Formats: sequence, C-alpha cells, structure tokens
Amino acid sequence: MLFRSDPLRVGGLPVTGGPSGPRENAPPPTGKVYNTDGGPADKLALLAINDVEQFWQQTYNNVLKGTFTPIHQLISYDSNNPSSVSICGRDTYHFANAFYCPHDKVMAWDRGVLVPTAQRFFGDMSVSALIAHEYGHAVQQMAGLVSGETPTIVAEQQADCFAGVYLRWVAEGHSPRFTVSTGDGLDHVLAAVITIREPVLALEDTELIDQGHGTAADRVSAFGKGFIRDAAACAAIDMDELKH
Repeated sequence: MLFRSDPLRVGGLPVTGGPSGPRENAPPPTGKVYNTDGGPADKLALLAINDVEQFWQQTYNNVLKGTFTPIHQLISYDSNNPSSVSICGRDTYHFANAFYCPHDKVMAWDRGVLVPTAQRFFGDMSVSALIAHEYGHAVQQMAGLVSGETPTIVAEQQADCFAGVYLRWVAEGHSPRFTVSTGDGLDHVLAAVITIREPVLALEDTELIDQGHGTAADRVSAFGKGFIRDAAACAAIDMDELKH
C-alpha cells in the first residue's frame, strides 16, 4: 500500500527528508512508570505513550465503540537482569520485547535490550511505532474488537494498522512531541515493523499464543492500510478480509 508508482509521494503525502524523532521543543514525558531506572530508554518510551494517548483521545470517539481509557499501569524492565520482575505471569529475564497484558491492563517494555536496539538500528520513531502497536492492543479491548476466539493474526494486523494511523498523524505534523520524515524516517519505521515481533497477549490467553502473527508482507500491508486510510478501516480487519 505504501509502495506506489509516484516516487515523490507516500500514502498521498510528499516524500520529505529531515529529522525523525522527538521534537526539540517536545514537552517532558509525564506519568508513572513502575520499576523504571529513570534512564533515556524509559523517558523515550513514556514520551511515546503520552503521544499515542493524545492521538487516541482525539480520535477514538470518532471511529470506535466503547470508551477510551488511558493505560495507567506502565512497567519497565531490564531483560539482561536475572532478577527482572515477573509481569502478568511472564518471566522477563531474556525477554527482549514489549507487550500489553489485557487481563491486568498493563503495558510493559524492555529498557535493557529492546528499546536501545530499536533506537540503534531503526531510530527513535521505531520505538514510537512499537508503543503505538502495543497501545493498539489496548484499544482493541476497549472497543470490543477482539475476544478469546479472535485469531492472533487478526489482532496483530489490527494493531499494526492502528500504528500506521498514528504514524500518519505524526507525519502530517499533528504531534507535539515527535516528527517523522516520509523518506528515510518512515523507511526505518517499516523496517522495524518487519523485524520486531511482539507478543500479543498474556499467558492466560494461551489459545491465541500458538497462532501466527503474520508475514513481513502482512505487517507492512496492515501498517500501510492504517497510514493511508483510518482507524475504522483497521477495526474492520477480520479473517474474511485476510483470506482475500
């Protein structure tokens, strides 16, 4: 979807260069992160959470059912630490990832490996995209889009799509915290979408964990749908659509 015959436009926007990442005049991150070390990785993740939250506060009621409720349980951990905390019944030692736990309404991320690795290879906006994906899983729960019977690939495609809608908002210049170029900046985000595999649900949702998360093409396609269209298109993703 993002790939087009016109090399000067992406998703209808002009291809631009320039910086991608936190704005120089971005407000400081706000909110409580449990188990944080107060370092730059957690500050970046929290800034991204603030931004994605603002996006959904402005967008949710226009397109989705239910009520938007910000995620208040935010937990950071260091997957390099053998004494790393257990979250939602999950051992986080050597678990270099990020996830949303619907049962406890908790979002968690690895500050030890995941965030700095994403920054190094894909840039700061890849962290924002990752956070947007995980927040997408929370939004699914709020809107009643998924249940215990929902195939994991549907949940993942919706979340990738929601991340694309958020990145479009940033690319259009609406974010007070981040900016992303539609050239190299967006290319790096797409590379991260392909590379990083996130768990969807917590251990109590074992019936979903053994299902596929989608190929690289699936994930880029879902992200592109969100970037080009809107959150309503993401919410409409189901198995019938994915089979065609």
